[in-house]
Amino acid sequence: MQPLLFVESSIICGVQMENVTLGSPACQENLEIYRESLRLVLGLAAAPGFSSMVTTQWAEACTKAAINVLGENYQSRLQTASGPEMERLFQLANRLMGKIVSENSPLLHTNLEHATRQLEQIVMNCGPYVHGIFEGVLKTVIIQSWAAFEALTRTLWRKVEDSSNASVYRPDDKEWKRSQLGFGSRRTIRRTYETVFPSDHATILAALAPQSIDPLAILRNVIVHHAGKLDKTFKDECGQFPIFAPFQTLALDSPIPIDGVLVRDVVNPAISGGYSLISAVDDWLTRHP
Repeated sequence: MQPLLFVESSIICGVQMENVTLGSPACQENLEIYRESLRLVLGLAAAPGFSSMVTTQWAEACTKAAINVLGENYQSRLQTASGPEMERLFQLANRLMGKIVSENSPLLHTNLEHATRQLEQIVMNCGPYVHGIFEGVLKTVIIQSWAAFEALTRTLWRKVEDSSNASVYRPDDKEWKRSQLGFGSRRTIRRTYETVFPSDHATILAALAPQSIDPLAILRNVIVHHAGKLDKTFKDECGQFPIFAPFQTLALDSPIPIDGVLVRDVVNPAISGGYSLISAVDDWLTRHP
């Protein structure tokens, strides 16, 4: 079982372009939607460590409450404690929990990192089943990250299409089919943005460059469509990207080991590509009213 390196997966630059006001209402709206979608990604990445930290704090609050209500020998008294005693204990534990959380708030990031590292040590000693559960969390971060990016490309165009801008090209339904436009894959996304922004689009296409978004899409696809096991499509494509070099020697149908470093390194460029796309489209709309 490979180390999961949860802490690295939480170093995802999901919240960018804060306090930025864009010229296009369509781009401004999509910037805010995209940021909220990526907060979900950050929440997934932080969830294991946060849950571990909160559990530890709750255990501390319950211990202090039990000593206060039942005395130093609370462990021997718990089974025979009366209903009113347990109610007092629970209410006091909740108040103490609030105090513990408040007192530790300035150290949240440090405590979260510590709890995450502790959790990983526990997971590594719990066998393949538990390890697989937590590796699944990392896989979910990858899946959700691509979902956020793909949704951005779709909604951004829809909002621009509905705007009053006269310079964008609006293909009809027949051309969408004939030219194979759409948002279901990185190739169709690039083709669509090249088509609907018909000139002066180098910055837009740079945001959709293969080195930015393809590694995330490739890894997401093999997780969703081949249970995270190396298939021919993945093997054919991974040679183009150094990040996948360790997997080139794996046999077909071998599980691809996912850890926090890999998650961070495929997610961050795609996330930044999404923000760059919003900025590039906003700039294009400003220059081509």
